[in-house]
Parts: sequence; C-alpha cells; structure tokens
Amino acid sequence: MATVLTMGTFDLPHPGHIALFRECRKLAGDGGKVVVAVNRDGFVAKFKHKTPVMTCAERMEVIRAIRYVDEVVDNTGTDQPYLIESHKPDWIAIGVDWASKDYYGQLGITPEWLRERGISLAYLAHEATAMVTTTQLRVRLGEGQ
Repeated sequence: MATVLTMGTFDLPHPGHIALFRECRKLAGDGGKVVVAVNRDGFVAKFKHKTPVMTCAERMEVIRAIRYVDEVVDNTGTDQPYLIESHKPDWIAIGVDWASKDYYGQLGITPEWLRERGISLAYLAHEATAMVTTTQLRVRLGEGQ
C-alpha cells in the first residue's frame, strides 16, 4: 500500500493517460492512493509554449471521473517541492517517455532530495496500443502542434 503522485497537463485525456493512471494504481497497490496533479493553464503555456485545449478545471473534472485516480489537485508549477512534500508520496510516477528528459530539473529537485524524503521515482511503461499522444490528437483535429 503506497501513495503515488503523478503530474502533468493531461490535455485531451486519451488512452495513454488512462494507461498511466492504471499503472499508477498497480504501483499504489490495494488500499493505496493515486494523486494526480494537473498543471494549471499558465504553467502549461510557459512550459509547453501553447495553450491547452481544455481548461485546468475541465481537465481536473475529467480526471476525477477516472476510476484509477483517488485525488486530483491543481499544480501551479511555482513550487514543485512543496507540492510533492504536501502529498507525502512514496512514489512519483511518470511515463517512460520522460526517461530521456530532465524531469528532476523541471521539478527543481534532485535524486538526493527524493532519497532524503524516502520517495522513489518510477518510469512507467504502458502498452504500445495506449500510446496515443495529445499532439497526435491535435493533428487529427487539424491544429498541428
């Protein structure tokens, strides 16, 4: 039984997001907790240089309805260490697609910072059939990137 925290934009929720949440649930185990921190619109615009299709409130509402998720919170992006510490996770879970990116730098933390707090970082792989991306959906909608 563990608490798992995952963070992201989750714009245009799709099967890839559901697969990530399902893997978070497996990691949390029976009686565990899955917390999803949804990036606020301003944070997304600053980090991704584009405006989400759905507002933060809309994305949070959809994610609340997903059976693998226990709690949904908003992520301002201003103090990631505080966000992490306030939820006391055993795990921070992210998609394996982040393995080659500077996730620690984006969060403003280090592996040592996590170790000091007893938090592990898990890169979760999910089935290839669920690997639909928001960018792919935007292309389908004719928006490009």
